[in-house]
Amino acid sequence: MGGWDYYCFLCYAGFFNPEDEEDEPVSDEDGTKTQREPDLKKLFPRADVSRRLDWLSDFRTIGVNRKATGVKQCYLSGRASVEEYGRAVIELGDHPNALSLDLSSTNGEVTCYRHGSQEDGDLPVHESCLTVLCEAFAQARGIKTRWTAACPSTTLPFDLDTLFACLAPARQDYGSCLNLGHELQTEQYFFIEWDDVYYYFDPLDSRHITPKTEQNIKRENSHAQHSAVGGANGPQGRTVDCFSRLPEELVRATLLYVPAEDLGSLLLSSRRIYEVTESNSFWSERMRIDAPWYWEKAEVLSSTADHEKHREYIDVMMQALRPVEVAKRGGLVSGLANRQRIWQVSQEVVRLYELISPLAAESSTTESSVFEEGAVCRYFPRVADQASTAFKADTVFFSTVPDQHLSKSIELYWSNAGALCGLSISVGGSTSVCGDCSASAGTKDTLALPDDDWLEKLVLDVSSSPKTYEQNGVTRTKYDHFVSGITCYTLSGEQHQFGRTDGNKRLLEPLQGKGIVGLRTELADGIITRFGILEHVDGLTKHRAANDQKRLDLLWRGNLPPQHLRFSDFQTGYWSFDTVWDLAPMEQLMFGTTEMELATVTGFGASTDCRCFEVYRNDGSKQRIGTAGGPMKVMRIDGPGGERIGGFRLVVGALPVGITIITTRGRQSTFGKSRDNTSSVYRPDHGFGVAGIYCSFEYDSTPSRQMSSLSLIQSPDIGAPGADPRVHLDESGLAWEPRPPSPSWHDSGPVYGMKHPRGAVVVALDFSRPVTRIQGLLPAPEWLSIIELGGWTIDFGDDCHLEQSSTFGMTSEVWPNHPNATAEEFQAMKRFDRMAMGGREVDSVPPLAHVRTDAEALAQPRTWELSPGDERLTSVTVWAGDYLHGIQFHSESGKSSPRWGKCGGQPAAHIRAGGDTELIVGLKVILGTHRLGRTACCDVPLGVQAMSKVL
Repeated sequence: MGGWDYYCFLCYAGFFNPEDEEDEPVSDEDGTKTQREPDLKKLFPRADVSRRLDWLSDFRTIGVNRKATGVKQCYLSGRASVEEYGRAVIELGDHPNALSLDLSSTNGEVTCYRHGSQEDGDLPVHESCLTVLCEAFAQARGIKTRWTAACPSTTLPFDLDTLFACLAPARQDYGSCLNLGHELQTEQYFFIEWDDVYYYFDPLDSRHITPKTEQNIKRENSHAQHSAVGGANGPQGRTVDCFSRLPEELVRATLLYVPAEDLGSLLLSSRRIYEVTESNSFWSERMRIDAPWYWEKAEVLSSTADHEKHREYIDVMMQALRPVEVAKRGGLVSGLANRQRIWQVSQEVVRLYELISPLAAESSTTESSVFEEGAVCRYFPRVADQASTAFKADTVFFSTVPDQHLSKSIELYWSNAGALCGLSISVGGSTSVCGDCSASAGTKDTLALPDDDWLEKLVLDVSSSPKTYEQNGVTRTKYDHFVSGITCYTLSGEQHQFGRTDGNKRLLEPLQGKGIVGLRTELADGIITRFGILEHVDGLTKHRAANDQKRLDLLWRGNLPPQHLRFSDFQTGYWSFDTVWDLAPMEQLMFGTTEMELATVTGFGASTDCRCFEVYRNDGSKQRIGTAGGPMKVMRIDGPGGERIGGFRLVVGALPVGITIITTRGRQSTFGKSRDNTSSVYRPDHGFGVAGIYCSFEYDSTPSRQMSSLSLIQSPDIGAPGADPRVHLDESGLAWEPRPPSPSWHDSGPVYGMKHPRGAVVVALDFSRPVTRIQGLLPAPEWLSIIELGGWTIDFGDDCHLEQSSTFGMTSEVWPNHPNATAEEFQAMKRFDRMAMGGREVDSVPPLAHVRTDAEALAQPRTWELSPGDERLTSVTVWAGDYLHGIQFHSESGKSSPRWGKCGGQPAAHIRAGGDTELIVGLKVILGTHRLGRTACCDVPLGVQAMSKVL
């Protein structure tokens, strides 16, 4: 099994038949080894035990469906099966809250581990153990019901939500069981503790109860009675009987409360006691007191002869309390010892349950709210982090429909740190409370609402406070989230703000035609950690525009997005497995919601690894999301001329790592990586146009948080794109950026460096275009890998304003840029910045550095400035092996650029413009991320090839 095995929360056994463990002798204190006493493996042979453990695989889980739309969210699953790493595959079963579970993305798996704010974790329980728990609740409530695995899950004698909440304090993060009185030890992997082997038998197995003849009873009674209750068949010897003069009723009443282990001694000491206990009703009552977990007693005691009732009591108590003695005498040990143990744990569960919801109140006829039937809580989001496992759940309703029209008072309670910790609603002289409204809270705000006025919607402000910690020598930042403010919108059109207003926004608004009739919260660590509204068709409401579900489900940074927009599903990677998406604020980068706004867009930009995105306007302004810093790659867009962003291709690996923007004119540009595990094309729905993107930056890394999700924003006020927004590939499967060269161009000569795979990004360098500057020409000394340099950018001097520059890979951000950089700073720069390592590779032609020292590398100019006139490139010199090693550019004036990469030794080629029969017109630069076992965070140059056209 992977990770820790998980265990039944009632019996602390696993959910499969474990393999046999070697029988290891037990060591005495002096170091000598002795056999167990008694040898339980002889009394309970492994072959016999194994056949009796099949019941362990029959289990279910009790979990929470946070997408359940009813008042309750917990469910009892159907049959489950064990998977690795704390997961179980469940059948949905018949519980209403389970039927709406979406398990398509997890192949039916749920986790049985609880993990902070990320995972609630299902509670696994054997079906037999659940039957015992149900009997404990039935007896506590004074009802006669017998729940078995064949019964509907909606007939349980307890509330699943209350049970889940009451057991929360006994849970631990990634804990394999609950902290209850299981009497067994916690182990990483499940195996049979042979000293307690009878604790692994099916608690519903009571096969020891068989009809007995008079002769059998007489023969067995002399042995069993003394063992079970410490006595024999009657008083021995002549002693003074101090009970002889007491009334029979008093003796009987006294004996009913004598512990079972002392009862046998009393039977031996007094004939009076012995005579009183010959009563059939006495042993029936003792069975009720001593074995409430033995529900078969009613059937057995009513069907057996009078003289067998004492015998049945002894039989049951022997099985429950002294199963080893039963085995020694050759008897079959049932599951009653395990049932009795599980019953004790169940009593603890019942006690915890009653701390939250007294069973007497559940059984009472107290009138409930008229809104409970039909009320919907469409989403119950987490609004604060939760460190402890314990929580308090509250739900409040209007009691009747007329109550909605009365005047109301809402009080909000804030902690000393400014976090929402409770609220109370007073209507018509009665007050309902959610959370902690004690006087010890920090401050209080009050909202008074007149008759016929009520809440239309709520907007929560969710703030965060940073906390730094060290992990593997790296300083990381953790954010504690909490509700710092609430804005109440009323049906009368007023807006009331309480607390802070600078947090991330969480909208709580009912659907069209429904009104708010109640609230539900969870309190943990002294603050409100979950908050939801209950809506109903009979609730007070007014006409409102519809919301896209994502606008309601997600947390938004800064401001809520406009109501008429549509949001596609976002994608994320496997590094985001522990992200609490309820607390991950989404940032919006709007291109425009109308054609007029889109006409102002002149460019889209992104940082090296997509930690920052920008959109540029024709008035010189720009909007940004993410963390600014470092160079930006920019794609120019002719918004004023009618060019629009028609869609994009998202590349996802461990995180979303790259995006290719595609315009309605067939131009495209890749930001970040062009290839990884998967990719998806985002295009607007029918009748919608691309209005922008939204994403989150929640993955904690250095130097800033990385993008953790991304998706598309659509507007109905924008025309659909005229072109199919897919990455355009030529006939050879290459993605040209920003567009393919002239159809008359074709490859010429060999590829120097990496041979391009299908879908690789390539950029053409046109020798006919005038060049004004080449930036990013970094040299690599021997100790530096070429992939760490990044690439270069060429600025052109013609009037093609959309493509005034071409980026052939983003230049390194960690190279010391200031003019007085020292060799020590150079040596101390971060190696393989944001790069993954996967295997080792060796170039068949090892590169040779053209700079001998670090000082020489720092002294080499990184930018080649050409005259602002009409100067063109005439040739390039290339050094290459299996990958591109280095390159140098030459202009028509005879000048040569600084060398990029490692340009020592003989070059692989000298590609010159012009020709007699075939005209060399440019260069194809092949980009990619993988080089010699390293993977960069964005595309870098890996190979080049000449391009020509026939004269």
